[in-house]
Amino acid sequence: MSNHSARLVEHLAALKPTLLDGAIGASATMALLDTLGCGLYGANQQWGRILRAQILHEGSRGMATLFGENVTVAPSRAALANGTASHGFELDDIIQGALVHPGAVVIPAALAVAEQSGASGERLLLGIVAGYEVIARLGWALGAEHNTRGYHTTGVAGPIAATVAAGIVLGLSMEIILSAIGIACSSAGGGIKAFTQGTGGMVKRMHAGRAAETGVLACELAQRGFTGPMAGVDGRFGLLEVIGGADSCVEALTNNLGHEYANLPTVAEAALPGYAMITWYGLFAAAATPRAVIFKLHADVARALKMPDLIERLTRDGSEPVASEPAVFDAHVRAEIENARRIVKTSGMQLD
Repeated sequence: MSNHSARLVEHLAALKPTLLDGAIGASATMALLDTLGCGLYGANQQWGRILRAQILHEGSRGMATLFGENVTVAPSRAALANGTASHGFELDDIIQGALVHPGAVVIPAALAVAEQSGASGERLLLGIVAGYEVIARLGWALGAEHNTRGYHTTGVAGPIAATVAAGIVLGLSMEIILSAIGIACSSAGGGIKAFTQGTGGMVKRMHAGRAAETGVLACELAQRGFTGPMAGVDGRFGLLEVIGGADSCVEALTNNLGHEYANLPTVAEAALPGYAMITWYGLFAAAATPRAVIFKLHADVARALKMPDLIERLTRDGSEPVASEPAVFDAHVRAEIENARRIVKTSGMQLD
């Protein structure tokens, strides 16, 4: 078994809720909020609607929320649709250097299993932190050459990150998570950039959804005793050896482990007040919603997540958030707001 992949998983499986007390927890909460905004917007795009229709046609059953619907479905199917929706308009976050979109992969997977299992908000956030750590470190470890050869890094590293995120939320042991990673690695090579041909834009969005789905399913199978190679990432014929190029670096999996966390905002992000709220602005600006109403919605969500500093940022320009008249929104947009509030409440966080 490779020391690097095992050390990374061992470290993440041992994360404690106290880690969430400072900037790491605040950043994970912001990432959750940002991805919800992306997902609710993307659910109304054509590719989001198609996936939802397919999953509803299947009669999928479970406790995981399907963005854009007032129904719940099996967690793996929710992760597929919600991950695709969250990456649907390229508004989701990105980790520069690692070449990955973390939120659209990690959060739909973590949220789906959290809803299914009744996990606490703390477990959800720890899963998000862990998933971001894996997708960033694996992206760095893969290097850039694989990307120039046509691999889409989010589709390659995403299944492993989603697996770890889901495994942490579920409280799985290190051994089961490693086995689930081995299962997920069997799907990690499907992220090819053929979508650049000009006719595959929908597929590009689905790479995030398929990665999230794979992670959830891998954990579910591993829980039932299905086994995978224990060093699927950096063992013989593992992900790094097969897909990584000449610039791959296995040491990136553990460099400064426990001292630096990938989910903390970059300097560029930190310089942009209300960074994650851009998504929510886009969601309602697209419907020609008045500016004051957008601020009101931002503040409602921020209060639900207990983020008073974010409320101050959202109203910094002096605009007074005001209550909106129901007539401002069509029925669908109102339903999406209620859906978002239900998701936050289900995650274990207290609403005002």
